[in-house]
Amino acid sequence: MKHIKTYEKNIDGPKIGDYVICKEKYGSKKSRKFTSKKIGQFIYYEKENITINNNANNTFNYIIRYENVTSIMQKEFKETMINLYYIINKDENEIPVKNFQNCTMMSLNEIKYWAPTKEDCEAYIAAKKYNL
Repeated sequence: MKHIKTYEKNIDGPKIGDYVICKEKYGSKKSRKFTSKKIGQFIYYEKENITINNNANNTFNYIIRYENVTSIMQKEFKETMINLYYIINKDENEIPVKNFQNCTMMSLNEIKYWAPTKEDCEAYIAAKKYNL
């Protein structure tokens, strides 16, 4: 029954505040390794389609925040978020880039699992680790 509920939940997509596990496709090797092993939190959805490296096939609308980010990853995330800053900071009412510290952008197809609680994501990671 839990599998059916997970499937039903995944039809709608993540909601702001949900915890997520991502498999990044377009970041650096360090960034891909970091995001695949850490639980992030979906904090903002950008309505405009954002593309990176002129890749129109993937839009990066989901802003994911991570905890315990190393200084190297902070720098990589910041460079990614600067691109977003110029797109969404159209007027004073938009969210400033400083609120996106320790964040990166993901497309929906890079978000592999999401749940309303961090514990559910931890269970998912443990199951994957032991091939359950």
